[in-house]
Amino acid sequence: MKNILLLSKRYQKHSFAALLMVLNVMIITPVFAQDIKVSGVVSSEDNEPLPGVTIIIQGTAQGTVTDINGNYVLETASDAVLDFSFIGYLKQSISVGGRASIDVALKPDVEQLEEVVVIGYGTQKKSHLTGAISKVENTNMDQIPVSRADQALVGRVAGMNVQSTGPDGVGSAPTIQIRGVGSITGGS
Repeated sequence: MKNILLLSKRYQKHSFAALLMVLNVMIITPVFAQDIKVSGVVSSEDNEPLPGVTIIIQGTAQGTVTDINGNYVLETASDAVLDFSFIGYLKQSISVGGRASIDVALKPDVEQLEEVVVIGYGTQKKSHLTGAISKVENTNMDQIPVSRADQALVGRVAGMNVQSTGPDGVGSAPTIQIRGVGSITGGS
């Protein structure tokens, strides 16, 4: 009987320690890892709001994108790290540190800006571009006696055909066709 009483006292000590550990996990841990709503404005160095900036919670696939005014709202853990990235700007990582408002000014990435090509339906890195590119610089174009900018392009881009008179007659906008018009099949 004595042995049974000693065993029950020993288990009481262990069960009390286990109870304390469970309470610690249930009460103290959520205090340190609370979810908070973080908001702010992402802008360029000259305080212009940047729409479309991607904000990702580091180590996850969760995130958001800034609106037209550069504003964002994101629910995250109070100890999370946010990654701010945008084409042509340096990526920036900021620790939330329990703050509810974080405004960010992104710095331009001069090296990356030189490698981006704007195309008719989006942007692409210069190294990924497979089509032909024609570049027209404004060397003496302002000296050409024309009334419209498209008339100054005549003869400056290979494969571009500019018809001065459009289908509506004299004075209407010209028809501009790029590549393909002079091909064997005549398709554009």
